[in-house]
Amino acid sequence: MRGEFDFIAALRKTSGGSLGQKRGSRGFRDDVAALSLAEKSGFLVISKDICTAGTHFFADDPADLILKKALRVNISDLAAKGAAPYGAFIGVIFPKTASKDALPRLQEEFLTAIEEDCEKYHLGLLGGDIAIGDTLAISVTILGLSPSAPPIRSGAKLGHDVYVTGVLGLSALGLDVRCGLHETLDPSHAEFLQNRYLLPDPPLAAGRALFPYMRASCDISDGLLADLGHILTQSDVGAELDAAHLPIDTDFPDKEAALKAALTGGDDYQILFTTDASEAEINRISKETATPIRKIGRIVQTPGLRLLNADGADIAPLYINRPGHRHF
Repeated sequence: MRGEFDFIAALRKTSGGSLGQKRGSRGFRDDVAALSLAEKSGFLVISKDICTAGTHFFADDPADLILKKALRVNISDLAAKGAAPYGAFIGVIFPKTASKDALPRLQEEFLTAIEEDCEKYHLGLLGGDIAIGDTLAISVTILGLSPSAPPIRSGAKLGHDVYVTGVLGLSALGLDVRCGLHETLDPSHAEFLQNRYLLPDPPLAAGRALFPYMRASCDISDGLLADLGHILTQSDVGAELDAAHLPIDTDFPDKEAALKAALTGGDDYQILFTTDASEAEINRISKETATPIRKIGRIVQTPGLRLLNADGADIAPLYINRPGHRHF
């Protein structure tokens, strides 16, 4: 098992540590990171998330994927604001219940995961902290750069269209599979869904390309209804969504379960945004970034959210009592 300072020394040797030193980590030899943005124009975008065993992941999920997910749920926030990853601070609480054999393996898998994802996202590892506690927990503070002020939740206005990236509900369905549900599902499809639960893939390229066109935006972490509800409340507007246009898992045999997962499941880490750009412009970005981007509705003056079926009836009340994830 690596001691605290041995673990920090190992972090220095990763590609993330090397890149982080160039970006102000001071080689993890100081109590702070010092970031000079004098040569940069634009905005420093900062977000933070905490992931804990039993709430955000199972303690026996693959350790490298736990760490990568903790990083990527933060990178998702940058994607939704059109920002490019710059650096991260990672705090880890290792479980004191881990055996003498398990803890070294956990440390090594975390080191590998940090190195791989820092390289994948060109992300500098700027610092952090490690400790021992009752349960495994990971805290990430992420920094990104955007060329100008990023879009905010309160930017939705009458006449905007509502779009989402990707396919919604896959992670929630994967969690169901992880919990032993949908046992008759085709094994390859079940594995695909579980992988989407274990390891999100935030659409960074699409977010950066969409930056000039997003007026209100957020990532979908708590479920489409909940996250769109935040935008509507803060923008003082309403929305109408077309149920038939929602990008759900069309290969999932239970279409109602797939729709519920898309509306309320959460953990998608896709981009939800409003825009006044033409559909042709958004479709161009979708093609150029190889990212599905679907128009699902429109912003209206009347407060609240309506979900219209093919007959034009509002079916939102069927799902509104499941408003998405809440920690408490």
